[in-house]
Amino acid sequence: MEASEDTARRDFLYYATAGAGVVAAGAALWPLVNQMNPSADVRALAQITVDISDLAPGTQLTVNWRGKPVFIRHRTEAEMAQARAEAVSDQPDGKARNPNLPADALASRSP
Repeated sequence: MEASEDTARRDFLYYATAGAGVVAAGAALWPLVNQMNPSADVRALAQITVDISDLAPGTQLTVNWRGKPVFIRHRTEAEMAQARAEAVSDQPDGKARNPNLPADALASRSP
């Protein structure tokens, strides 16, 4: 009976040592594998492709890009007409604020 207890203890020690070795090997390999991921500047330039061919007018699609939601809305003709009818001067911020444009340029394509 004593021999079987020693064998059981020895087996437990083997399994515990093997488990600790696997954890240590994983902890040592993780930085090596993780360094192959794209850097932050590459991820900042990342693009996504979204199929909007089935998006019906008046509906909205939400996709994740870099962990943030991006809302894509297929506006109806009435919504677009309403947006075109709005005067840029009525908007809270009607200035373009683009360093490539004159300082008094309006935030509109039409003059």
